[in-house]
Amino acid sequence: MAKAYLQLPVDNNSVEAQTIITHRGAFKVKCLQFGVSIAPGIFQQIMDDALNGVPGVTPYFDILIRAATSQELACRCEVMRQMCALGNKAAVSSNT
Repeated sequence: MAKAYLQLPVDNNSVEAQTIITHRGAFKVKCLQFGVSIAPGIFQQIMDDALNGVPGVTPYFDILIRAATSQELACRCEVMRQMCALGNKAAVSSNT
């Protein structure tokens, strides 16, 4: 997903909390920002809720892992967990 967090709107209280003050004035953003410490957890919960029950797809932050079978999906998810545990970042690929 391109610019994943930036696709999530926030409420008015969050807009105020995320305001960035610059020499040109206040910049109020109406979407979830990358620097917010709880943003990954919020984003993951939204993705989990949105894709719950879709067979063959598991969201991992802004990565959608898909597979033909449940066994293949479990294997791919385990590979991602192990790579992330080592501090590796995922590469972007597009299979059509």
